[in-house]
Amino acid sequence: METVMSTAPETSTAYERDIAFDLLRHGLLVAPLGVAIGALTAGWAGAVGVALGVAVVCFNFLVAGGLQSWAATKGSPGLLGGTVLASLILRFVVVIVALVLAGHASFLNLTCFGLALVVSHLGLLIWEAKSVRLQLAFPGLKPRPHALGGKD
Repeated sequence: METVMSTAPETSTAYERDIAFDLLRHGLLVAPLGVAIGALTAGWAGAVGVALGVAVVCFNFLVAGGLQSWAATKGSPGLLGGTVLASLILRFVVVIVALVLAGHASFLNLTCFGLALVVSHLGLLIWEAKSVRLQLAFPGLKPRPHALGGKD
């Protein structure tokens, strides 16, 4: 009896996780500027509010990317769709809980915290849209050019 082996390449690249880590990298790049703006406008409380707001956004992106990468490896479109929906609801819950907790905290400026949540969510997603290939055949992040001008 002969065993037939599949010659199709295994595609186990976690595109969602890679995108989430790229979002985190972008968030860490702009966080010092946001914290400085928060400090200039509202002092120490503004800086803490912006830092915590950006941290909540980065946490949300990492959790969503990790969950969606896990679901994508299972090969079930229903599981992937359910995980995307569940991670979206989880992100909303995290933001709402963070806002409720921040409302009772005296060490941060709630306005800076809320603005950091909205601006960093939208800003990072807009920035990331430029880094993602929008092709189903080759999903994921665009290859970065090498320092000498070539491409991956």
